Amino acid sequence: MGLEKGGVKMNIRDGWLGTLCLMGAIIAVLPAEPTLAQTPSSREQLRQHVAQLQNDPNNADLREKIIKLALTIKPSPAISDEVREDEGAGEWAFKHAQSKDDFANAAKQYENALLVAPWIAGDYFNLALCEEKAEQYDRAIANYNLYLLAAPDAKDRDDVLTKIGGLRYAIENPPTTSAQTISTPIPPPPPKELEGDDLIASLDGSKYEHQYTKDGIVVTQWLLIIGHQVQYASSQQVAGRVTQTFNYTYQIEGTKFHWLFGPTGCVDTIASDAITEDCVENVPPNPVTYQTVYRRVRP
Repeated sequence: MGLEKGGVKMNIRDGWLGTLCLMGAIIAVLPAEPTLAQTPSSREQLRQHVAQLQNDPNNADLREKIIKLALTIKPSPAISDEVREDEGAGEWAFKHAQSKDDFANAAKQYENALLVAPWIAGDYFNLALCEEKAEQYDRAIANYNLYLLAAPDAKDRDDVLTKIGGLRYAIENPPTTSAQTISTPIPPPPPKELEGDDLIASLDGSKYEHQYTKDGIVVTQWLLIIGHQVQYASSQQVAGRVTQTFNYTYQIEGTKFHWLFGPTGCVDTIASDAITEDCVENVPPNPVTYQTVYRRVRP
């Protein structure tokens, strides 16, 4: 079947083929769609930024960038065992700190954790607290601010801002050290001496020792407090060789214990640093009295 156009007979099939060829030519000359550039994922960006920070830990802008990026990642980035161990070290060091240097050392442990996971809000707070105790006020202010950045919904935001204000004041108004303002510190009261059961409880596991030499024999005696009992042990040595040992157990009453051995009776009085033993040897015609002191050798 065909059509005539301008005296030329055209086949319908040929007409479709021509149309398709024309469409193909048009498509061929159209510009290609631009290829979109492949961007790394947020987690990969975070990993790259953390690696950069580890080479430049004082880069405050990069640290803030990491914190802001981590807030957009759901679920939150994982925290490694290494970080948890550094946090534990910081917590232990803080609890046992007794000087500014000790608090500064605790701060270093949290710094280590924040080099591996620089987005953890709580670690910035703990780091700032350590630095505050170490009187590193500028650093503490910076890390309290990083805490607020990492925890935008923190319930203690107002309290932290108050802390920052106080630290700024401390920096701008350092305490005077003139002779007129220095007061003589009041010495702390002496510790209260424990008595009775409290004393015995505090000495549980303590060991006391007495040693003497007679006729070439070295005699060592020990008293070990276990609960409300005292275990007595002794050994005799001749030329470095143990020749005889003895072991007994006595019951403590208050802070004393008593014992009898043949004609000898003794009363031992327990104190924190020593046990004093007063003995009477009932040998006719005149009883003999003597005293032995056991010194504490183990807490």
